[in-house]
Formats: sequence, C-alpha cells, structure tokens
Amino acid sequence: MHAIEKIMARAAGKAKVVTGEIVNCTVDLAEGEQIQGMVYQMCTFDYFPPNEAYFAGIRDAYESLGLRSEIKRVLQPALMRSYRRARN
Repeated sequence: MHAIEKIMARAAGKAKVVTGEIVNCTVDLAEGEQIQGMVYQMCTFDYFPPNEAYFAGIRDAYESLGLRSEIKRVLQPALMRSYRRARN
C-alpha cells in the first residue's frame, strides 16, 4: 500500500477496507487551461459512510473549488446512499 493510500484509508476511517490505485492525469479546466493532477481510484471498498471529518474535508473542497451547487445535487445524496448501503 502506497503512503497516499494509507492516508486516504485513514481519512476514510476504515483502513482495512479501502484499496485503490493512484493515477496521474491531465485535467482540462473549463477556462481552457490544463493542469496536472492525481486521481485516487478506489478499487474495492465496503459501504461505510465516511466519518464526519472526511466528509467535511470533501465538502470544503467542493466549496473552495466553486462547486457549492454540487454539494446538494451530488455530495449530500452520495452521503445518504452510503448510509442506506451500510444498513443493507
């Protein structure tokens, strides 16, 4: 497990259930600019809702990236799905 994978797993609160792959990529921004980035692609996981600090970090990132409208449209429904899946 790479160091970044351990950090992601610890942040998710379930170190034993998160595995993934680090993928380097080029991201095309809406303004036409390209930036280099990294994607952590989760390969296997169990459906555990994220802990409060992890969710807050993602929500804060949405806000700082100007994606505030996506919090209610995408992020909160994803959180609710994770709670439903954890119960099943």
